[in-house]
Order: sequence, then C-alpha cells, then structure tokens
Amino acid sequence: MTTANENTSASVENAQNYKIQCDVVRVKGEKEGKKYDFLSYTAYDKKGRKSRLKFTKTARNIPDKEGIYVLEIEPKDINRDKTTKYNEYWVRNVVSYSVYDGFTQDDEELPF
Repeated sequence: MTTANENTSASVENAQNYKIQCDVVRVKGEKEGKKYDFLSYTAYDKKGRKSRLKFTKTARNIPDKEGIYVLEIEPKDINRDKTTKYNEYWVRNVVSYSVYDGFTQDDEELPF
C-alpha cells in the first residue's frame, strides 16, 4: 500500500517531465541508386524555432508511425547536441507518448 507522501512525490515527478509536441514524418527517396526510408522527428521550442529530435540506439518507447504526438520525456533523458549549429536534441528514453488531437475537452460547440 502506498502512502500519501509516495503518491505526491510520484505526481511531482510527472509534473517535472517535459511534454513535447513532435511531428513524425516518413522520408523516402533515392539518391545515387541507393534507396532510403526513415522517420524524421521534429519539435518546436518555446520561441517557435524548429528543433530536430534524435534517439539513441537504446531509446525505448518511440513512435514508429507518421503523425503528431505528445512525448513525455524526463529532463535527465534529453540533451542538446552542441556540435551542430541548429537545434538538435538527443533523447535516451521516452516515458510515454500519445497521439496529439489538437483539441481540448473544454471547447464549446459553435452555434452554427
């Protein structure tokens, strides 16, 4: 049985996790006779600048289909790649992800 202190500490930990909206797009093509097919993960920072997410080989719980997702990532599992000029982040693990629907439950119905 869990105590009240354990429940509050677990909810505090979840509150500290980053929730990042991520666009997953499949990139297909052929270059110099070689075909390529991979998923590209794009997110946006607080200022609206485009950022690229990269995942380590050991990363788990990654979306594997095209779409828009909300990723929940612990702060210790994401680092900025300082070797590039542009915003790129390495992710070691995703706590959970869900499909982003773009709507909230509080939307009122329009009269028309």
